[in-house]
Amino acid sequence: MDKASQLGIIALVPDDWDGIVTLRHQVLRRLAQYYQVVWVEPALNWREFLKPSGSHFLASDRWSEPSPSMEVLATGTDAETLRQHLPGADITPTPRGLRIEISSEDEIEGVLSALRKAGGKIVSVQPVKQSLEELFLD
Repeated sequence: MDKASQLGIIALVPDDWDGIVTLRHQVLRRLAQYYQVVWVEPALNWREFLKPSGSHFLASDRWSEPSPSMEVLATGTDAETLRQHLPGADITPTPRGLRIEISSEDEIEGVLSALRKAGGKIVSVQPVKQSLEELFLD
């Protein structure tokens, strides 16, 4: 394997890929012929988080408070089989597998153990956050 095929480029750029074609677009398209290239569109006001004089510099994330529950997405087993190993759990079938809602991070090991016994695999674990409706109606 040659060294060029092991390299990749991450482009942190201030414009959208779908915007007007600029020199950045042309350069990265040409580089993509030889290297793996990822174009990363920045979050709104991202520079404010980096400037020491910015209003958001070292500000805490507004989602940093503990989440009331966690969501585990899993595949490789069905809801009934998993319920035998995880009685009383909130398990919902989805088109791509199962959604298991747990009340805290402490329960993840129990879910992982039950999934192993049922022949399943964890796809993702993430905190459940308020929906936009909940955020604006509260």
